[in-house]
Amino acid sequence: MESKEVVEIIQAGLAWANWTENQREAFIIAGEAVRKQIPQRVIKIEGISSQACPTCKSSVNGKYCSFCGQKLRYRST
Repeated sequence: MESKEVVEIIQAGLAWANWTENQREAFIIAGEAVRKQIPQRVIKIEGISSQACPTCKSSVNGKYCSFCGQKLRYRST
């Protein structure tokens, strides 16, 4: 199962299910964690020559943002 599909299922469950507050919070946290595993294309910040995380705008140079954990991609794939 693809990460995007998992996020969709979690969002659907949050929309219709009658969860307790703790269960809702757990699903939200799980959705955020899975969403960060979907590679996002790095961005360029105006006035800065380095590349940045599209989620938190921190400077990046690896497969994951060292600040927020977002998985990154550097070329369109």
